[in-house]
Amino acid sequence: MLRMPSNRVVCWCVVILSIAFSLAGCSMPDNVVRYTDVNVVEWQEEAVVQYENKSDDDARLCDMDMLFHVNRHFVADTLDVRITTITPDSLRYTERLYIPVKVEWNKATEYSADVLVPYRRNVIFDKQGVYVIGIEPVVAVSGVESVGINFQMK
Repeated sequence: MLRMPSNRVVCWCVVILSIAFSLAGCSMPDNVVRYTDVNVVEWQEEAVVQYENKSDDDARLCDMDMLFHVNRHFVADTLDVRITTITPDSLRYTERLYIPVKVEWNKATEYSADVLVPYRRNVIFDKQGVYVIGIEPVVAVSGVESVGINFQMK
């Protein structure tokens, strides 16, 4: 004979599960990577990545690293890029960076590699909404397959 749990036990289970789900929904991931594919033959168009800040009361610091996925046709040692950031309240900031890029190929059979370059440290996204970040090369570059940003929450 099966015994049905009492209403009290069922209520406690529902309360505990709802608390657990709400806490899990509030946590922000510690590492978010946003990237977009570009023309591998000749990257010259702006690559756009978006980061959504879902909470304006969470003032966590964030480190941002540029991420380039390159193949063997990439031979540059420096990337000259323009980075434009548009905040959720439509503020726009554009900067030009010369990024040193060193690709280390581990095996002769490797065709592609990821290059992670430090970009910004201790950034605070204080507005709720979507931040749009455009990355555009000043001079066309061959061998870049995708471009992105690694957001690391502290």
